[in-house]
Amino acid sequence: MDGANVTVLPMAKELIMKLIRTLLILLVVSIYFTACSDPTAVGAELLQDDRADIGYTDTFTVQAAYTALGKPQKIYSGFSSGRSLTNYLLGNFNDPVFGRSQSILNLQLLSFSGSPGFINNNSIDSAILLLPYSFLTDYGIVDETYGFDVHQLDEILDEDESYYSDYEAMFMPETIGAYSAVPNTDTTAFIRYNGTEADTINIPHLRVPIELSVIEEFLTQYEQDSTFFSNDSLFLANFSGIQLRPTTENNGLLSFDFFNSDVAAVVAGLYVFYQDTASEVRSSQFIFSSQETARFPQYQHNYSGSLAEPYIRDLSADAPDSLLFVQGMSGTEVRVQLPEMEEIKGFAINKAELEFYVREFPEDSNYAPVNILAAATKDSDESLIVIDDLQIPLDRGLSVGAVYGGTPIKQNDGTQKYIINVTEHLQQVLDGEIDNEITLIPFGKISNAQRIVLYGANHPDYSIQLRVTYTRL
Repeated sequence: MDGANVTVLPMAKELIMKLIRTLLILLVVSIYFTACSDPTAVGAELLQDDRADIGYTDTFTVQAAYTALGKPQKIYSGFSSGRSLTNYLLGNFNDPVFGRSQSILNLQLLSFSGSPGFINNNSIDSAILLLPYSFLTDYGIVDETYGFDVHQLDEILDEDESYYSDYEAMFMPETIGAYSAVPNTDTTAFIRYNGTEADTINIPHLRVPIELSVIEEFLTQYEQDSTFFSNDSLFLANFSGIQLRPTTENNGLLSFDFFNSDVAAVVAGLYVFYQDTASEVRSSQFIFSSQETARFPQYQHNYSGSLAEPYIRDLSADAPDSLLFVQGMSGTEVRVQLPEMEEIKGFAINKAELEFYVREFPEDSNYAPVNILAAATKDSDESLIVIDDLQIPLDRGLSVGAVYGGTPIKQNDGTQKYIINVTEHLQQVLDGEIDNEITLIPFGKISNAQRIVLYGANHPDYSIQLRVTYTRL
């Protein structure tokens, strides 16, 4: 018992001392915060001054916002990094809000083999143009009859040059193929031949029969020069490529993928089916080479009689700004002029957001809104480049929706709006590095047919909002 008492007593004293020290610390902290809450306490005025330098406002007024005709887009670049679009649009789209938009495709082909099997005087059965369908990037109503003709190009495109979306490539008047059907967007089987082996590929695609006279002309050229198929320059000099021209007016646009999936990259092209000397079916392929051929769409927009027409400043001197029209391809763009904000120059922008409300029309039910509303600025050659607030998450592989925003948000009252982060961009404007105008476009505009109508800067209920949180440096 005595030993036990000797052991416990020091422990008890140690616990008591720890409690006393804790109480003293709490007492000091309490006295400190009590003094800090007293406006006469030393340093209180400085603390309050610091707090005053942190602010938030949503009262900045966007100076102006208006709809402008889109400028021709660089649609193909001779530099390898810019050669392939994500998808290729085709059709003559009669949009109930934006008017008519047409996309014509110009495509060069090369022989996959320097010595295709059908050159050995074998029996040619058919020629088929196979176009892998991109059902994720078509637009509008696609379950209706679409038609287009295939023509031969009447000029040699230069794969090392750049082409813009308004370039009108010359073509021969005769058709060498035609398509007219309701596109089947389901995955379907296509059988080609690798040597003597049948190769079945399952992919959503369209098939267009091509006149055999084209292949017969290939054979004629081969008889004159046996390097016809192996010499790309010689081949293109005699067969410049093909042009796909819409023949129907539709409520949407088709979209094709020639390069951006592993399957599409090896399947797209022109197939010649023939019988070998043993009467076995074989095939040879001509491909859309991603590095050695030019291919691009030509866009045409006609706003005559559309709902958008009177709002486009380039078409009307008295164009109202209550509605704003954003369109893909080479269509309309929205120019937004940010306020001067002289009162916060010299401040650091902690966060800045632009908010746009969507004006919806009954006709919009068949047309998805712009999935990412991109804010862009002009570079030295007047080309549009997205602002850093969007480019940074793209470069870093971050979620664009989480970092930049720009996606449609459904509100409880049924309205939709876009909120985009412009923090870095606004800081650059305040620092005098760039001007105060941004352009709104669909992300991936040059191969994107999406469009949206927004309320303008001066709308009484749904005006453009700029919300800024800032701190004095």
